[in-house]
Amino acid sequence: MRTSAVSIGAVIAVAAVGCAQEEPDKTTAVPPAASKSAAAPAAQTEEAVKRAVKEFTSAYASGDYAGAWEWWDSAAKKVLPQAEYEKVFELCPSPAQGVPFTVEAARLSAARDSAVVRVSRATFQFSYRVVYEGGQWRFKPDAQSLAEYRLGSAEKIAAKRRAAGKCDKTG
Repeated sequence: MRTSAVSIGAVIAVAAVGCAQEEPDKTTAVPPAASKSAAAPAAQTEEAVKRAVKEFTSAYASGDYAGAWEWWDSAAKKVLPQAEYEKVFELCPSPAQGVPFTVEAARLSAARDSAVVRVSRATFQFSYRVVYEGGQWRFKPDAQSLAEYRLGSAEKIAAKRRAAGKCDKTG
């Protein structure tokens, strides 16, 4: 498999924004179970946010797309089922798979119910938004990514990505 640094970089910049989705198997790392009691203040710290985003990005970078989807917020999960999300990457493999993320910093909202987390991957830097939902931090895909996922099927999403040169090329 051969890809150029430029095409990998372009895919990292675009794909990193729209990571995520579906029902986990026995080997999938999933978010810790939500507490039935009120959220402990310790769960709503910058360090807790950074740990959650590290788990999410590790799942995504390793190709565990079902595990990454599990970290999505409830609204995003309604947009594209987990099976379709996984199928997107079967039809259009990411040339950046295996390239790890580094979680740089987190900034909590005043209400401590959302955060912006700065991450880097290769030479690119960007921000993720997360929300505190059901006692856990959850990834909130951006509007552009959600618009792509609203195409409704893995085939349509993969075709759009292929046309834009965002799929791994083998050979």
